[in-house]
Amino acid sequence: MFHMTYRSVFALGLAAVLLLSACGGSEDDAPSGGGPGGMTVNTDELVEFAECLRGQGIDVPDPKPGQNLANWLSEENRAELRDSRAVAACEDKLPSAVKDRMKDPELQNRLLRFAQCMRDNGVDMPDPKNGRLDFDAIDRDAPNYQEAAGKCRETLGGR
Repeated sequence: MFHMTYRSVFALGLAAVLLLSACGGSEDDAPSGGGPGGMTVNTDELVEFAECLRGQGIDVPDPKPGQNLANWLSEENRAELRDSRAVAACEDKLPSAVKDRMKDPELQNRLLRFAQCMRDNGVDMPDPKNGRLDFDAIDRDAPNYQEAAGKCRETLGGR
């Protein structure tokens, strides 16, 4: 059975950003904006974020100059981030491009679909605002929470 914790739900905003930025990208594809090939972020900002994550016990590499966000983290890193509080602890260090992407209407629509799916599966979840879910308002102790989260996670996936 899929097990989704509070920590993994908290990371969904960032995970959705990573999924959206990964659509169509390749390792050599590093556009200057947040286009379909991947999201390039300010390297200095990303280094600060990486340092913060390492301070939280997540072993992530420093990004290479010009590297797009989709190719920076390994699958293992992404899984580890979903299962930790590191993203929350390092939220103030998120690169500005990521913060901007969290305001993206496409991301907001995916988070809205996630929240609606959770409600459709019996979990009271408010709609997200500004690319964020209100985690204090989510009843994570609801009997069907884990099952609903497992079913609804796919609403955040790629195209």
